Amino acid sequence: GGKGGKGKGGKGGKGDRKGGPPSSDELPETRRVELCAELDEFVASSKTQLQMSSSITGLERKFLHEQAELRNLTTQSFGQGRERYICIFKEVAV
Repeated sequence: GGKGGKGKGGKGGKGDRKGGPPSSDELPETRRVELCAELDEFVASSKTQLQMSSSITGLERKFLHEQAELRNLTTQSFGQGRERYICIFKEVAV
């Protein structure tokens, strides 16, 4: 089942890859859907902070940073190496 994705046209902006870090476009669609669902759930909740698992890859972190920005969320990475994880915060209106 599942409801069709709310896709907003795939016109990627920065297409000039000069051997830089991999684009988040390389993340499998299924994983993207999962991560977006987590973000949307967080946005809809009353929570102000979402801590993602440290098992998240660099590519997934990059994707989360991009998606969080679209939702007016702030991201912060903590820890080093394998212990590194990302936290997502809501812009709390003061």
